[in-house]
Amino acid sequence: AAAGHDAGHPGRNNLFLVNTRDALAVRYGDRAVLEQFHLAGTLELAEAFGVVPAAPGPEAARFRGVVAGVILGTDMAQHAAGVKKLEGLRLRSGR
Repeated sequence: AAAGHDAGHPGRNNLFLVNTRDALAVRYGDRAVLEQFHLAGTLELAEAFGVVPAAPGPEAARFRGVVAGVILGTDMAQHAAGVKKLEGLRLRSGR
């Protein structure tokens, strides 16, 4: 996931792609455009090189879910919510 989180990056941010109605923004419905693009490419390569478990099932689904969570988690539009969640966990732990 770390190797693919910016693979093929076009050098523009999500807001620019959405505002200019770029083909990627249209394809991914204006939501986490680059992250979805990077995720799709990463999973395609992982499957092509046999990184994903060959048989469909729980292992393959778990792999895809972990990779998706990590890559989609890099969407800066979600950053503030993630920081707030971590802060809440920290406060509940008493630290």
